[in-house]
This record gives sequence, structure tokens and C-alpha cells, in this order.
Amino acid sequence: MRPFLGAIAAAMLAASASAQTPPVPVPAPGPRPAPAPPAEPAYAYPVESHFGLFATAAGKSAFKETDAVPNTPGQQYGWFVKLNTNQPTVHVREEIELPAPATTWNNNGPLPPGMTVAADRRSAVFERDIPVRSGLILNIWTVAAGDPLGDYVIKVTFAGQLRQFNFAIH
Repeated sequence: MRPFLGAIAAAMLAASASAQTPPVPVPAPGPRPAPAPPAEPAYAYPVESHFGLFATAAGKSAFKETDAVPNTPGQQYGWFVKLNTNQPTVHVREEIELPAPATTWNNNGPLPPGMTVAADRRSAVFERDIPVRSGLILNIWTVAAGDPLGDYVIKVTFAGQLRQFNFAIH
């Protein structure tokens, strides 16, 4: 007899659950909203690009265009591109090639998301979305103790565009 009572209880619970489900409201027929106008296609066109040294002193940032980076640990260098764009962010692929293997990448800490270092430690790829601020995208690197001396290449690709920066650390 117990199995029969269990079946009755299960049926009552099922009926109770379906009775508690509120009906889904059906909207009254009426005028449909106008379709949204087509979105403007995304674009990002480079206006100018520069490579050089970055510095911060007395709370102010400074940039000096050059292709010679002093071998001073802590010295910041990098690139920026001024864009004509309607996008809040731009997807960027940055490749850096070194003259010899690096002894450290990111001070041996974890790499930033989107960065991979080649097995020979002579190159890295850094792929990510960069926010556009005041019409600019940029990336800054920092000289580390043990960085190899010599000629470097940074290739920056975004929106089908390539910018290449050749420089030397000495």
C-alpha cells in the first residue's frame, strides 16, 4: 500500500506545482516600433604614429620621439597611434622581436592576459583590446636588467593596418 500513497502524493505535488505557475501575458496587438536605423560600420584609421621614450616627472607625462632607447632599467619606451575612429576600443596585435633571448619577461611574474613568449625567448606576441582615449591607442614597455642590447622591432596591427617601429637599446 505504501507505493500507492507515494504515487498519489507525487501526483498531488505535480498538480500543485502546475497550479502555481502564473499564466504568461500575451501582448495586445498594436503598432510595431520602427526598426532601429542601421549602425554605422566600425572604422579605425591611423592619422599618425610615433615611437619613443615615455617619462613621468612631477606628476606630468612626457614623450620624446626617438629610435634610441638607453639601457637603463626602468626606462619606459613605446608607441602611440592617433586614430580617426568611432570605436571605444581597438583590437591590437603587437609583436616584439629582440636581438637575442631575453633573460626575463615581466620580471618572471605571470604574463599579462593575451601575451605569449616564443620558446626561444627572442619574440613575443601581445594581443588584446586597447581602449581609445582622446583618439589614441598606445603601449609602453620598460627596460629590465638583462635586456639584450641591439636592434628591436615592434609590429603593431589593428583594423587591418600595420605600423612597424625599429629601434635599438644601447
